[in-house]
Amino acid sequence: MSKAPDRGHLADVIRLMELTHLVDEEVPAVRATVDRSKATAVAAQIELEKHQRWLEGHQELYAEAVKECQRRLKRQALIRACKQTALLPIRLLASACFALCRAVWAYPRRFRLRAKLQNRIDAISLNGPRSPSKHHAVIATPRPKQTTSLLQLKLNSLSGQKSVG
Repeated sequence: MSKAPDRGHLADVIRLMELTHLVDEEVPAVRATVDRSKATAVAAQIELEKHQRWLEGHQELYAEAVKECQRRLKRQALIRACKQTALLPIRLLASACFALCRAVWAYPRRFRLRAKLQNRIDAISLNGPRSPSKHHAVIATPRPKQTTSLLQLKLNSLSGQKSVG
């Protein structure tokens, strides 16, 4: 009894054979892709190590640069403080000289003003009170002799003289 081969199984076997041939054709391309990926990973690792060494070197340079900048800032602050300390006596001397100049300038003016005041006092005591001006609505009253003597006392106290009473 001969059995006829099952055609369904035969078609499956043919199909498997075709798939095997396709896989065999694709395997070298996939292996090449995997090899390229491994090479890329190795190159990336080498590049990463190279960059890491570069970064470590630059971190040391950066740390040195930061220290140098800090030293410069401290030195500039010290110089600024020394300048201010050195200029303080000069400023004080300039202020003292300016005050002395103002006092010297005001001293002769004091005598001129004192002379003017004395002239007014003398004019009041000789001429009597002034007549009221048209701008003032105050009625002029004669000033007592005591007012003149008070002005004289004030003038004498300003000039440092003792009053004769």
